[in-house]
Amino acid sequence: MTSGKFDLLNDAPADLVVVTSKLLPDRDTENDGEDIEGQRIVDEETVLCEFGPALRQVKTARDTFITSCDICDQLLKDILLV
Repeated sequence: MTSGKFDLLNDAPADLVVVTSKLLPDRDTENDGEDIEGQRIVDEETVLCEFGPALRQVKTARDTFITSCDICDQLLKDILLV
């Protein structure tokens, strides 16, 4: 795993920290991962509690979605008549 793409991906978080520190110089880096005033820490349980029903509905719609076109319908009819 020494390809240039992996190294670029591996270095991306460090680059993000540099850019963030330049854009938000007064940000306290000791609070990383903690709840900062005005911001919410999001975890899987919170997302599922808030969006779970909608996510399950989308999953069901995705899994049961059937596409067809006129050509497919016509071919199906021809196949069934044979």
